[in-house]
Amino acid sequence: MTSQQGGSFAYPITGVRTGYDSVKKRWPARKEIDEFMKDPKQAILFFVALNMMQARSMDHTLSYFQIGG
Repeated sequence: MTSQQGGSFAYPITGVRTGYDSVKKRWPARKEIDEFMKDPKQAILFFVALNMMQARSMDHTLSYFQIGG
C-alpha cells in the first residue's frame, strides 16, 4: 500500500483475539464499525478486504456469500 505522497507505509495488523478468556470470564467483543471510522487506515483496509470478499464467486469458501451464509 502506498500513501498519497507516493511513499509506502506499514500498518501493523495484530489480528483478532479468539477463544474464551477464562480470567475475564467472557468472549472477545466485536469491534464496532464506528471504531474503524476513527482510523482512516483501518477503515480503508476493512473496505478493501470487504470488496475482495464480495468479488469472489459465490461458491468460494472465503466469499462474502459463504461466510455470511
